[in-house]
Amino acid sequence: MKYLKQLAIIFLFSFIGDALNVLLPLPVPASMYGLILLFICLCIGIIKLEQIQEAAGYLLLIMPITFLSPNVGIIESYLQVKGSILALVVIALFSTALVMTVTGRTAQFLIRHRARKGKQK
Repeated sequence: MKYLKQLAIIFLFSFIGDALNVLLPLPVPASMYGLILLFICLCIGIIKLEQIQEAAGYLLLIMPITFLSPNVGIIESYLQVKGSILALVVIALFSTALVMTVTGRTAQFLIRHRARKGKQK
């Protein structure tokens, strides 16, 4: 029952994000609205991390499976993308490296920032 409650909280924010996407005429994906609202609620304490931690961990664990379907679609339409396959591989590798670099640098910045903040106290 605990996991259902945690999933319900996550899905509620996803639903709110979808509703905001319909109501607001901005070019922002619905999932971003939901994630931003969930992040804000976690930061200000409306929702405690313990209330969603295990379900969120499970969703992160199965996330790679969700990428299988698009990959199978690309394999099925190989003849259509055959001329662009090298470009697609280069783009995929570059974007992966870029995301990893930005994520790592952001994590390093936050760790240093928190360390400095801790020394000041």
